[in-house]
Amino acid sequence: MKEQEVMQMEMLEMELIKKLQNTQAIQKEAYAELEKALSQPSKMIGSYLMKNVIPNSAVAKPPQ
Repeated sequence: MKEQEVMQMEMLEMELIKKLQNTQAIQKEAYAELEKALSQPSKMIGSYLMKNVIPNSAVAKPPQ
């Protein structure tokens, strides 16, 4: 009984560690992107517009 409980807790611990590692990787990537944006704002703005704003406006339908 206790052994099974310990095994379940260890599995949960491994799952939580993986989630934490994934979260840390996402945060690290976001931080790197933020640093890049702060050091090269015009490049980042242009890149953002090309990815998010311009494609959406090109596909947008004119008002009827």
